[in-house]
Amino acid sequence: MSDDQPAAGGAPDGELDQAIAHLREERYDEARALCEAILARDADNIDAVYALGWAALCQKDNARARESFSKVVAQNPDHARARNNLGLALMNEGEAGAASEHFAAAIGLEPGLSEAHCNLGAALLMQERYAEARDVFQRAAAQFPDDPKIRDNVAAAERVIESRQGGAGR
Repeated sequence: MSDDQPAAGGAPDGELDQAIAHLREERYDEARALCEAILARDADNIDAVYALGWAALCQKDNARARESFSKVVAQNPDHARARNNLGLALMNEGEAGAASEHFAAAIGLEPGLSEAHCNLGAALLMQERYAEARDVFQRAAAQFPDDPKIRDNVAAAERVIESRQGGAGR
């Protein structure tokens, strides 16, 4: 699982801890059921809302993920990881422009969140903003020089730009 997972704690009898353990074990239905039980008692338990969003995102239930992460962001606009995950749900729904805004906000809030850099570049590629995507990936490569995924993204963006220009250069 990514480093973008929810934190444990905050629910009675360790239910949230158990839900997070289920998330780590990729037992998403069980995690969702526990989160729903917590939220049935305490609809404002933001940790359970976040965990529910994470489970939904992992199960490609983008509408539910979007709903959950939107609620987290509404309560805490400075929650970088919720913004990143909201961006993922939006991007998965084909809303790359709106997703880009959340990825950029996540980077502004937590510059070390490498996933947000990759996601922003991918969203820009979806919008055919190739040079901007390459620039995002290049800045990320400078910040995270040991991340092979980012290096691959730089190369992929450069290939797209070259092919769009007929191989005439960058």
